[in-house]
Amino acid sequence: MKAYNKDTLATIANVSPAELERIVREGDKYKGDASNKLICLRRNCPGDYYATVLSRFVAEKLFNSQAFANVNEKRRLLHLFTAVPQMGAARGWLFEAYAHNRFSSSNDTAAGITVYPLAPVPDASEKYRADLDSPIIGLPFPLVHREVRVYNKPSDFLDNPATPTYHMPSAKNNARFDSFLITETEAYIFQMRVSCAHAADTGSQKGLSLLEKMLPPDVPWHYVLVVPDKHTVTLTSVSKKWVDAVASFLLLVLE
Repeated sequence: MKAYNKDTLATIANVSPAELERIVREGDKYKGDASNKLICLRRNCPGDYYATVLSRFVAEKLFNSQAFANVNEKRRLLHLFTAVPQMGAARGWLFEAYAHNRFSSSNDTAAGITVYPLAPVPDASEKYRADLDSPIIGLPFPLVHREVRVYNKPSDFLDNPATPTYHMPSAKNNARFDSFLITETEAYIFQMRVSCAHAADTGSQKGLSLLEKMLPPDVPWHYVLVVPDKHTVTLTSVSKKWVDAVASFLLLVLE
């Protein structure tokens, strides 16, 4: 496994955006070594094939490699995977990594980012939907370089309380939120999605109970549903406990 990891990471470090695009778009003809390390090419018969990323580990390492350090190259990679239906899971992995990068990195512009208010759906209990005709003016938090704190469990915050920084759980299957950002005056709870609906929490309120152990109680909290393009998204299972806990529900389109 050590040799395999070494070879895989070396391939990721050396692959170019152009070669990756060639693997995905010309999979029926491509015979280079990179496809064995990064992309699984399945050829059922001549002219019938598809390509998909081998694993979440490969997807995230590839996305954060030097070849895709530029934000425009990251967008190009996301758009490349969007065109392949079998890459649906990989697209979700990459979009989450893309959002983490944008929210914790310095950027001169907020271009491609639009925020909309999420409001209750009339006659639909526990559902919220964005008003896509009424964008909020300005990003509610600046895009600056932030320390990224990866934590293992909520009890990590007992001896080391949450500070103004970007916090990510080490577990990839965390309950109902992917990260949270604490500024000097606010707290933002992020959930990244590429689908058209998402449940804010389970009936047991597990996600909210975890956040209550980590987020500072003396600043307003904002729940932010983050999506890659402008489309109708419904936030479901929004209980009264969530409504009482947060100052606002927002939809953030991160193109």
